[in-house]
Amino acid sequence: MLCQPTVVFLFFFGVLDVGAVGLHRELFTTNAICKQQYCINPVFPGVEDLGRLEASRWQCGAKQKVTPYLRFCSGAIDYSPSLPILAQNPKTDLATLVRMQEKAAVTAYAYHLAGMGKEAWDNTNPQDGDDCIKSIWRLVCFTYFPANEKGCKEGQENRYLRPCSSSCGNYVTQCGVECCDESVQCTFSRERAVNGTHSIKTTGYSSMNGPSPFCTGNAWRSGSLSRWIALLALFVLQVQHGLSVSLPRPGSKSIFLGILVASKCCSKAANSTSRSRCLHTTSAIGTRSQTT
Repeated sequence: MLCQPTVVFLFFFGVLDVGAVGLHRELFTTNAICKQQYCINPVFPGVEDLGRLEASRWQCGAKQKVTPYLRFCSGAIDYSPSLPILAQNPKTDLATLVRMQEKAAVTAYAYHLAGMGKEAWDNTNPQDGDDCIKSIWRLVCFTYFPANEKGCKEGQENRYLRPCSSSCGNYVTQCGVECCDESVQCTFSRERAVNGTHSIKTTGYSSMNGPSPFCTGNAWRSGSLSRWIALLALFVLQVQHGLSVSLPRPGSKSIFLGILVASKCCSKAANSTSRSRCLHTTSAIGTRSQTT
């Protein structure tokens, strides 16, 4: 199917649009027929704790020491996380700190699922859930287990790193979250009135996309890989028709899968000459990716 020019071009432009969702543009519409989905309060799991967490004190942890105590967030935390420094007991043991943070993550996860109309009891193993469930799970774990700052050594105090915008964007995309106002923005700063004289300022996720040393989360978007596959397939199509295009260099995983797709397209070339030229170009892409 990818070998049909119309389908490839539609897929190509569609993927580029999906890749931008939730990252650097507003995810809302003013259309009168907007259909809301999962537009709950708060719209993001654990987002109202970000200010409190950022104001707390944190110390760098070591992945190999924290991992054995992880249960709920095991599998989501593939980095060395920071742990809170408790004012009432700065020397709280590691196991207690991890349990405390996991309890907060589980609570945020369960409350958010309830708000979405999903049963927490049906999703007690988020690693085995669908992409939406996994995105919620990762986001809450990134929220309560912030990454260490770059260069920070175990036991050193460091600042709280908010989850990356891309992790938030993954949740919006994977769960299909849509509101008919400006509430579905990963990066924001708002003030909410508490009473006639006081208000609370809330801010969203980091403006950085992961992986980054300035935020927590190395969330990988499926659209990223699909984009490169589409680009390579488009490249082969244009070569078949005597056109040319320059492509940025993707990672080795994307190159490998892209070449598989491109090779399949080559096998359906109209004649032996086109097929030979197509395969030669596809092979050249792989060779060039290994030498650059």
